[in-house]
Amino acid sequence: MSAKSKYFNSILSDCVKNMDLMNESVGNRKFHYNSLDEYNRTLEEELGSFSISITDRKKINAIIYNQNNNDGAVSAAIAYHYITDKAPNGDMLLLGTGEGRVMREKEQLAGKTVLIVDLEFKEDMLPLAEICETVYVIDNHRIPRFQLPSNVKLVSSDQKGHASCALVWKAFYPKRKVPESVMLVDLSDSAKNTIKGISYGHFFTSALTFRFTQNPKIRNKWATGENLKNMWEVIDGGNESLWKIIGWYMDESLENAKEQIAQNAVIQKFQGFNVGILNFLDPVLYKRVGKQILSNLKGKIDFAVLWGYEHRGRRYKIALTCYHNKTECKVNIPALARILGKKGGHKQGGGGTGFVGNIYWSKDAKHDIWDLFNKNLLTDKERKEVMM
Repeated sequence: MSAKSKYFNSILSDCVKNMDLMNESVGNRKFHYNSLDEYNRTLEEELGSFSISITDRKKINAIIYNQNNNDGAVSAAIAYHYITDKAPNGDMLLLGTGEGRVMREKEQLAGKTVLIVDLEFKEDMLPLAEICETVYVIDNHRIPRFQLPSNVKLVSSDQKGHASCALVWKAFYPKRKVPESVMLVDLSDSAKNTIKGISYGHFFTSALTFRFTQNPKIRNKWATGENLKNMWEVIDGGNESLWKIIGWYMDESLENAKEQIAQNAVIQKFQGFNVGILNFLDPVLYKRVGKQILSNLKGKIDFAVLWGYEHRGRRYKIALTCYHNKTECKVNIPALARILGKKGGHKQGGGGTGFVGNIYWSKDAKHDIWDLFNKNLLTDKERKEVMM
């Protein structure tokens, strides 16, 4: 973080130091966690018997995480600070990526003690156990349904509770209270996303997204650890109100932009469904734009479709978004994405969760992106499968 940024942030921090940002509209609202005690108890339960001794924490010299995701980056920042603070002369390898690149670059990990955070440990990652000293996995995705080697130590909330960052905090700082900053990221990323007494987490995470995980200006600083050091200052700084306010203003800007973009969507047929369609796809706004299209065209469309060509991956990406409740959403979006993904000829296929899905479509002589819009590629059986 530059000296100018630190100076400006200190001025803003001083302005909001006595503010206690609470959501005044909570009323009789139900919370997933009714107290901090309940939050901490469930966190302890999910961590279970998993632990990394102080000696073993210091031995970790490689961290694998998702630098484009708040949960992954915060998880890495917590572990990175602990390790470099306790063993400052260690040679740390940082891989801020998904498992695909990890396996392509696995030679770098030979002989290392590895920590993997916020990445599902899949069966094709088992070769890591053969070349690494020890592999620790702290995650919130699915628990592996296959046998783990003895040198792979894993804990996961199994998509049912806390995010990775909260589990990482308890593993590395078991005697310290979980700071509000980590709770906010945990709540925004996990299935149980509210706690009585803590509000406006989406503004806090919006600020982190803009400042760190989706900031193209600092993309080359993840491997050096600089971004993780700066993120730790936010995590441990006690300035949650400041970052909520920053996120608030950022959120207002995004809301304005997505409404202007979404108004360009048109109603069109997509595999026999009425959809709001727009040739727009970016890493920051497209999810918001999809929801705004649904709001603008409510009652007229089944779901929203955004698409674009990704030059780096040499493929098309199609993002599907349905109404976020079972009453209004009549299409099984993940199932539709999986079926169409198989027809698209790209190795990543398609899939999704809940009310959203993504399809990857090849650009070659056998696949025409316009077939998705001009032809019905679904069989009668497949159509029945995707209807709710």
